[in-house]
This record gives sequence, structure tokens and C-alpha cells, in this order.
Amino acid sequence: MSGYLSKSDFKVARNCATKLFYKKNRYPTTLDDDAYMELLADGGFMVGKFAQLQIADGVMIAELDPAKAVAETAALMAATDITLFEPAFLSGGYLARIDILRKKADHIQLIEVKSKGFDPAVGFTGRNGAVRAEWIEYIEDIAFQRMVVARAYPQARIECFLLVPDKAAVSEIDLLPTLFSISRKGRAVEVEFAGDTVALQQSKLLRLLPVDAEVASVYRDVCDAAVGLLPLLSEGPKKAVTPLGYHCRDCEFRVVDSSPRNGFRDCWSDLAATTPSLLDLYQLGRIKNSAKALLADVLIQQGKASLFDMPLSALTTSYADRQRIQIEHTKANTEWRSAGLRPALGRLTYPLHFIDFETSRLVLPYHRGMRPFEQVAFQWSCHTIDRPRAPLRHTEWINVEEGFPNVKFATSLRAAVGDEGTLLTWSHHEKTTLDDIARQIADYRLPEDDLRSWLLRTTSSTRLFDMCAHALGHYFHPAMKGSTSIKAVLPAVWGANDALRADPWFKAYARIENGKAVDPYQTLPKLEIFDRAEVVNEGTGAMWAYQEMLFGDGRNAAAAKQAWRDLLLQYCHLDTLAMVIIWKHWAS
Repeated sequence: MSGYLSKSDFKVARNCATKLFYKKNRYPTTLDDDAYMELLADGGFMVGKFAQLQIADGVMIAELDPAKAVAETAALMAATDITLFEPAFLSGGYLARIDILRKKADHIQLIEVKSKGFDPAVGFTGRNGAVRAEWIEYIEDIAFQRMVVARAYPQARIECFLLVPDKAAVSEIDLLPTLFSISRKGRAVEVEFAGDTVALQQSKLLRLLPVDAEVASVYRDVCDAAVGLLPLLSEGPKKAVTPLGYHCRDCEFRVVDSSPRNGFRDCWSDLAATTPSLLDLYQLGRIKNSAKALLADVLIQQGKASLFDMPLSALTTSYADRQRIQIEHTKANTEWRSAGLRPALGRLTYPLHFIDFETSRLVLPYHRGMRPFEQVAFQWSCHTIDRPRAPLRHTEWINVEEGFPNVKFATSLRAAVGDEGTLLTWSHHEKTTLDDIARQIADYRLPEDDLRSWLLRTTSSTRLFDMCAHALGHYFHPAMKGSTSIKAVLPAVWGANDALRADPWFKAYARIENGKAVDPYQTLPKLEIFDRAEVVNEGTGAMWAYQEMLFGDGRNAAAAKQAWRDLLLQYCHLDTLAMVIIWKHWAS
């Protein structure tokens, strides 16, 4: 069965029809083996199973082959009253699988299950009545499904719903994610629930919301777009010609490996190899010409894809200074430090506490009394310099128990950093986490009033020093390109300063390959867990590791649990040491 436009095809091609060719021909993407996407997918599978268990009378269409699934669905739709899970519909070359469908006579309800949290205080639409940007792809998703089912059953009266986690609801089930098990066998995904199904059916975590008005507002546009895409599939996938531009920057087919099938390289041809790339310019999407068009689009369509093709005279927004610094110092291959960097560091008060937190926000709450996507703080690391020229010392904490960890997290952090000195962070994440814990103490009427006072006192004081903000305002190295992420700044300074790699504090991470210093994050050793070599070297991996350690297969295997713990500790240790490395470079 080929030549059809599926719901996922439509979504991929919505903003660039060329992607349809790459998807149908299975080109590699940046989403392949992406830990964050897998974490999101697992949450989606759990919510999908949750929804099915709340609607207990459904018939599952488990067949993966589209033709067989369509035939099975058609046979079951002959019933007057039926509920189907994952039914498949094919009409006019358009294919859609519906999460949940309810049919009574000629009345059909389409229920799309999503793991995106819904805030009832905000809703789906803005003040102008238009669907909010964060919901538009989900509304278009169900609009596409409505189009396909309406073509297949033109006499039916169709209603559309979203079934989503309610951010205002509270879980009454403890350790809810641990009650789901997910197994993958090729393209098939099986989800089992081992808890109390009655309790799940009584849960208010998922909320059924009518979206007919929202679907109507995008329906004509979705139908027109689908009609325009279908001819690309009528005789095998044909590649649409889409103008190159700024939108290519985040294309999932912009892979960095040497694969012969590289969608970005196929589209951009010789321009793909241009370095430094215009696409790496900081806040590139803010720059417009006199006609209010994105200047990047104009330049790229003229065959200009170098960072140096951006005229300095075009940099007129509030980001212009940073953009000029990036262009000028990349051209000169020189590091830049503002005159204000050293004075800013000189105002820091000792002890200096370099802190980093690892947290998680899962769609289904870990603990009874929590809301969907509520923050769980499970680990911190702190490198401290008590006074100038004092030795570096390290403290850390990690949760290894199933209980709600946030109060213990904050209590142990307070014991480590007290009320004196500067708390150096990278971004606002640490402040947000401490504010969240203070709110949780109040919301859940926990007895830790003194701890809450300390949290609020800390986050409202001048103790917090955001190194990321100072990197943006005071520092640039060409290796950073347009990023101020610690994952970009650390390798830049590490490679630029030989003395850092010889420093006793840091030399354990020093490695040279092909004449270049290796990013310290790439030197973290792997550990074998269940016959697989695992490593944690970025934040999503840390969330994944925590989930596996405490709620996955590792929770009942002492060796695996210890290995996950060790991986988390070594990663978070490096996160705070990275800040010390950057601070020492800035201060040199």
C-alpha cells in the first residue's frame, strides 16, 4: 500500500514539502536515537494506555500494516455502536489512524490523545480567538483526521476532542509511571499497566476537551495543504522544490554525519559546506530588510550562506552588538572579553559555590499529590572555593529513594551552601527550581516553613550569579558560534587555554586527539548496564538515567541501580566543574 499521505507525512511536510520526499525515502534525521524524543514518546505511550483504560469498552486495531488495518476498521465500523482504539481510515489517498473513535449510528467522535499538558486558566486560544502557537500543530493534527473520516463517511456528524493531561489536576496514585511497562519489538510498541485499573478510571489527570471550534478555524487551510501535497506521492515520492532559507536551520534532516543520504546537503548542495555558516548567527531570525522580509532568506536565495555574507549595516536590533562581535571575532579568529567581565567577577563574594541541579518533569507524576509536569529535583552538585587561592572542594546529593525528594534536596543544599557567598549557576534553571520547591512547601502545607523562608530569601537576593547571562554580555569565542550553552562555551575555552588542561583541578579530563583538545563531556567513561554501554553527558540523558535507576529495570537490580547512580554523579560533577573551568579562564 503506497502513494498515500498519512497524518505523520502531513505533519512533517506542513512547513516544507521537500521533507516529504526525505521522510518517504527514510533519510536519517536528528531525531533518530534522540534521548529527549524517546523520553517524550514514552510519556505519550503511557498517556495513550491511560486513556484506553479509562474508556474500557474499546476494540484495539493492533494491525500495523495500513491496508489490513483499514480493512479491519471498515468491518468493525459496520456496527451501530462501537468504540475503536487506533482505527485506520483511507480515503482519496489520505490515511489517518485515530487514537480513539466512538460511533453511535451516524454520530462519530474523534478523540486525539496527547501528552501535552493543558492549563485550564489559559485554554487553547488567545485573546484574538486564534489557536495559540503551542497548540496549533495538535489542532491541525485532529483537523487532518476529521478530513479523512469525513471523506470516508460523508453522511456522519463528526465531533472532535482532545484528551490531555490537566495541569491543575492532582494524582491520587503514588509512583504512577512505575506501573506502566513499555516494550518495543521493531515498529510495534506494547504498553502494560500493572496497577489498579479502577483507580486509574477514577483519576482526573486526563481531561476530555471539545475542540470543534478550534478545528473549524484551521480546517480549510489543512484541507488545502493536504490537497497540495498529495500529487507528490501519486507516482512514488517526488521531491518538491522549496526555497532555501532560515527555516532550514532547524530541519531534522540537517544531520552532521557523513551519511550519503543527507537531506540538508541534498537541498543546499555546495552551500551546505559553507563555514562559518550564516545559519549559526545569533538571533538570525530577528534580522529583516526594509521590506520586512527575513534577510537570511534573501541572502540564502542569492547563494550567500556564509556568516560573513551578513552586512554589518543590517544589524539594527537590540541583538546587534552581539551579532557584530560574533561576525568580527569569527573573521579574526579571536576571543572577545568585554571590559566589564573582570569587574563583574571581582564583585563576587566568597565562598564561591558553583551549583547545578538535575530535575525532571514527567507527564505522569511520580508521587501522590503532584500535578502533571510538576518539577522533581533529584540531584545537585556543588564545587566550592572558600576564599581566594583556596583548594577546590566538592559536595553533592542524589536521591535514591522512591519518595518525593524535593524537600530533602533543598535541605541538603542549604546545609552545603548556607547563607554566605555567591551561588554561581548557568541560566535561570536553579532559581526556578528553588522557587518551585518553595511553592510546593506552601501548596502542600508541608511543615518546612524555615526551609521555605531560606529558599525565598536566596532566590530574591543578590547571591545568584548567572554565568550564562555573563557569557552573553561579556564573552565570545569563535568555537561557540551563536550559542552560550555551557556545552558550547566549555569546549571553546578548554581548547583555547592550555593551562587549564594542566591544572591539577581539571587535568583528569585532558585528552588530545588529532591535535585538538577533546570536549571534557566526551571523556566521561561509559558503564555497562544490562549488557549495554551507557553514558550520561547531557541533561535529557540525566532525566532518562534517573527514571531508569528509580523506576525502570534498574530499580530491582542492585548493580544496575549503582551504575546509573555513578553515571549521574560523574555527569553532574562535571557540570559544576565546567563552570569552575570557565570562571578560571575568564579570571585569567
